[in-house]
Amino acid sequence: MEKTFEVLGMSLKNAEEFSHANMAAFNEVATDSKEVDYYSFGAKKKELDMSELLKPGFEIITNHEMLHECDGMNRVSDMKWARYLLTFDHDHFDVVGFNPSMNPLHIAAIVTDNLRLSELKLEGDFEIFNLPATEIQNKTKKAGKRVELRRI
Repeated sequence: MEKTFEVLGMSLKNAEEFSHANMAAFNEVATDSKEVDYYSFGAKKKELDMSELLKPGFEIITNHEMLHECDGMNRVSDMKWARYLLTFDHDHFDVVGFNPSMNPLHIAAIVTDNLRLSELKLEGDFEIFNLPATEIQNKTKKAGKRVELRRI
């Protein structure tokens, strides 16, 4: 892990700030705002497909046990809070844009689409989730709503 932080221009002290204990303490004092909708998403990747820099983190987090899924820095179960949208099949570097072969706009588009669908679901239009994408777009247009669904 030290090499990962070195490449990013950081030290292990930066990672200590994001420990489970520190995040739990932060959550005790940081209260939710009623004006904000909170969403989360996660990522996971198989160890053999993961960035070489993230493999040591994967080993520490999972101890090579199949029951744990992670992105090389976080367990999927730890990323699930508020309204959990989806789990990407990517490692942490893919999702945050550190992998030059992965276009971060694809991740942003998928998150945006899921946020909009979650919003429609909260508005009570549950039946749209069983329709093909073109029918969802037609139905939302007729209702005066705008939704764009992109295939990535």
